[in-house]
Amino acid sequence: MSPTCFLFVYGTLRDPDLLEQLTGKRFPTEPATLLDYERHEPPGSYAYVLPAPGKRVAGVLIRDLDATSLAAIDEYECLGTLYDRQEVVVETERGYERAFVYVGRPHKGAVRDAVPG
Repeated sequence: MSPTCFLFVYGTLRDPDLLEQLTGKRFPTEPATLLDYERHEPPGSYAYVLPAPGKRVAGVLIRDLDATSLAAIDEYECLGTLYDRQEVVVETERGYERAFVYVGRPHKGAVRDAVPG
């Protein structure tokens, strides 16, 4: 069996139909909270999170993502242009879990400037 990972999502990827469209698969999910980050959603732009001590972001934890599915999501999220993928700790009803999250790159202007027309 291939190794899998967890991914915390807080925007469009919370939609299981979109996730299936991107990966061709359904994954187990559950509500989760990202600790010490804050969600930003500038007008005319995509939502993104940035570190913010003491803040919390509600979202969904996607479990058991395989490498091929994660690569498809990386492409959808414009990894390296709009977002960086970082490992974080999220809180679920089961306790704390390590997961990846897509963190915005507003310092590059990418999040604001790359919105499709």
